[in-house]
Amino acid sequence: TIDWRLPLWANIFAAYLITAVFAWNLINLYPKQLNSWLNVPIDKTMKVFRLSQTWNMFSRPLRQDGWFVIPGLLANGETVDLLTDGGPLTWEKPSLVSARYQGQRWRKYYLNLLEPSVSGAIKFYGPYACHKWNSQHIAEKQLVGLQVVYMVNKTEENFEKAPIRKWVLLNYKCEAPHD
Repeated sequence: TIDWRLPLWANIFAAYLITAVFAWNLINLYPKQLNSWLNVPIDKTMKVFRLSQTWNMFSRPLRQDGWFVIPGLLANGETVDLLTDGGPLTWEKPSLVSARYQGQRWRKYYLNLLEPSVSGAIKFYGPYACHKWNSQHIAEKQLVGLQVVYMVNKTEENFEKAPIRKWVLLNYKCEAPHD
């Protein structure tokens, strides 16, 4: 018969790793309370043995949600939604937010506009949108200005919904066409 018992040092080591995984998960659940005094020794162990993990997808509800609205003002005074290629403008949350984007790359681009590290990228959107729209439309339907607005839908600590607010990321006036 095979003797499956482990030596004492292996049992102690296994108990340490199990304790480290448990502590790591506690740190991820309660980072403000536990991070300062548990994180340093546990962090090194978890990285060396490739046991680092996060469960935050299951632990906390989303605190902030939102959707983009891009109103465009036309030369004839009409306001259109540039995200829906000139459809009617609505500030209501769409039933499927992802359907408003022309594809995954555009969705990623718009979401990146919310990141402080790439906030400078938005200055290129105005000229791009004006040029694209105006090259496809007649004079009275030319785009004269646009806004990029993110509708912020926050959830409070008590899980109550806060009022939806408009966060204007860009106000842009299109240049007059060059003849």
